[in-house]
Amino acid sequence: MNRVYLGLGANLGDRKTNLSKAIDQLNDLDMVDVVRVSRFYETEAISTLPQPRFINAAIEISTLLSPQELLSATQDIEIALGRTDKGNYDPRTLDLDIL
Repeated sequence: MNRVYLGLGANLGDRKTNLSKAIDQLNDLDMVDVVRVSRFYETEAISTLPQPRFINAAIEISTLLSPQELLSATQDIEIALGRTDKGNYDPRTLDLDIL
């Protein structure tokens, strides 16, 4: 199994619920086990446009998925939880980044 770290963020909708649902959906994937979850913390959005503050977290997972398979899975989860755009610095219901 490979150890992978993911960064999670949300600044639209029910931010904490979106992060919790994303963690649950990751853990439900075949060949993915969530090992550890950081505390949730609030940060300012980095943008030229005013937008809500982010709730962020980091998680450690253990997986046999390839990097491309994991990227595809995280993008599917983002979409399932309402993400419609991958623009830089845009507000979002969920952002999952492979660190």
